[in-house]
Amino acid sequence: MTFFSNIFRRSEYVRAFISQQKIVELLRQVSGSDCWVRWDQCVVKNPGAPEFPWHQDNAYNRLKDTHYQFWIGLTEMNERNGGLWLQPGSHMQGLLPHIRLANHVQCTRPVENARLIPAEKGDVILFSSWMLHHTKPNETDAERWAYVVEYMSLDDYDPLVEPPYFMLSEDGLSAPR
Repeated sequence: MTFFSNIFRRSEYVRAFISQQKIVELLRQVSGSDCWVRWDQCVVKNPGAPEFPWHQDNAYNRLKDTHYQFWIGLTEMNERNGGLWLQPGSHMQGLLPHIRLANHVQCTRPVENARLIPAEKGDVILFSSWMLHHTKPNETDAERWAYVVEYMSLDDYDPLVEPPYFMLSEDGLSAPR
C-alpha cells in the first residue's frame, strides 16, 4: 500500500473541496458546528497488496477524543480489491485491545458481524475513529484508490498535529482558513 499524506496542506483545490458546505452539514450532525481538519491521505492499494489489519484509529494516535474518517472512493472499492470493512457498533466500546505489528496495530478482540461497505467512484463513507475497520487483500490486477480526510471538533485537540490548523467550519458554516 502507498500513502500520500497531508495533501490538503499543499492544494487549494483540495482545501476548497473538503470544506464544502454540504460536507460541513454532514459533519455537523456528528461532530458539532465547529470543526478542523486533522489529517488527510490518499491510499493506494496495489494489486497483490495484503490485508490491512482490523484496528481503531485511536489505537494508533492514542487520542481520547473522536475524529471522523471521511472516505471517498477514487476508484470502485469492493471485496476483491481491498474495499473497506467495518464492525457495526464497535465505535461505542471505547479503545479495544491492540498489539503492534511492525508499523501497524491490530485489534486482538474477535471481530463479529463485519460488513463490507462497497463504494463506487465518488461515494463517501463516514465513520468514527473508534470504529473497527480493515481492508482485505487486493486480489485484482488494478489499483484501489481512496482519499481519506479526518475531521475533528474544534473543542478537541491533537497534540501530534503541528499548527497551523486548517479550520473547516464555524457556527455550522464553511469557514476554510
